[in-house]
Amino acid sequence: MNKPGFKKPLSIVILAISTLVLNPEAGLCLRPASVAERDYYASGEFEQRKRAIVYYGVYSADELKTLDNLYYWHKKGKSTTLNERVRVWQYMVLMRLDAADPGIFAALKNEIEGKGGEIDGLYIGYDWSVERIPAEDKIRSVENNIEIKKGSRILDIGCGKGSVIYKLAQRHLTASFVGIDASPYNIATAIDSVLASAFPLKNLKFHMRDCRPVREGIPSRGIPYPDGVFDAVLLLEGVMDEENNKPEWEAPLWDEVIRITKKDSGTVAFVGYRGEGSFEVSVKKAGIFADSKPASFFINGGWHQFFPLPWRAPGEGDVEAQYRKRQTSFCVWQLSRTPPSRPRPLLVSRPQSLAPAVPLAITPATGAHFEQLGLFENTAAACI
Repeated sequence: MNKPGFKKPLSIVILAISTLVLNPEAGLCLRPASVAERDYYASGEFEQRKRAIVYYGVYSADELKTLDNLYYWHKKGKSTTLNERVRVWQYMVLMRLDAADPGIFAALKNEIEGKGGEIDGLYIGYDWSVERIPAEDKIRSVENNIEIKKGSRILDIGCGKGSVIYKLAQRHLTASFVGIDASPYNIATAIDSVLASAFPLKNLKFHMRDCRPVREGIPSRGIPYPDGVFDAVLLLEGVMDEENNKPEWEAPLWDEVIRITKKDSGTVAFVGYRGEGSFEVSVKKAGIFADSKPASFFINGGWHQFFPLPWRAPGEGDVEAQYRKRQTSFCVWQLSRTPPSRPRPLLVSRPQSLAPAVPLAITPATGAHFEQLGLFENTAAACI
């Protein structure tokens, strides 16, 4: 059964029978197709997926036409640049043609993914296979530390497979939500989720982008929104902590985050074991101020200032080990054009011990509870 808003047009039935493909020079022509590819077109999923990808903002209709043509010429064995092959690889993953056309995709996968995290100035991300923090815990933490009201605009950078931003959009229908991730695998899974839902969400968009500032000649770089439009920007885990991330990428990313966040009241929420120092530099460069808000997150059944450890078995990845070792905290900063009346250090203090953090027997929605507990008195240590 087709989902409302993504009905299968009659044209796809014709397309499925003959596997017709647009030839940019000669119009329509017959193209040999594998059984898997013919079955995929015949099912209607291809056309339904294209409609969803345009509806949720991943590609525009014109961008999809361009990529259709690039894919066609690549299959024909025509010469393409590395940049074009990256775009075809992304397109095939997003359109689930990686399974329908595995022969073509295997060669692209080996070439593109074999080059690592960055290709010609474009970060291509990675397949987010395991959530270190359950999505429901992240959602609960966001809702208790950030005000989401009618008209709020919330951006999730490094949204992974979209589980957090998608559920927030379902729960707050009068606010607007955007998820951005560099990996086509993650955005493809996000599209799977919305296609499986009972109805399309009008308050949700997804983008596949390298969130560092725009650079001429590199498509899909920069956050595609004007200055100061978001009430809150979330960087909930892994954005700056993965092994293929480079320290020199931190400052440009923070510059872009600050650019699109409201300067008079916007909130930035961050989880990570490095990156806060670069945030402070970007704030000063922008000529604004940031105040560290009392914050806690929900994990392992309780509210914590710092990550309890261990929450996964030892040895399950370098990032997890660093999170445990460094007692990573949940940082929430509010931007302002004027200095805060009671400034707190942006880099939250942490205990020196590596013992598990103790759950806080308080409700995080009740004002400055950490101030009352004296958790911001020691400014010698930081959460990076």
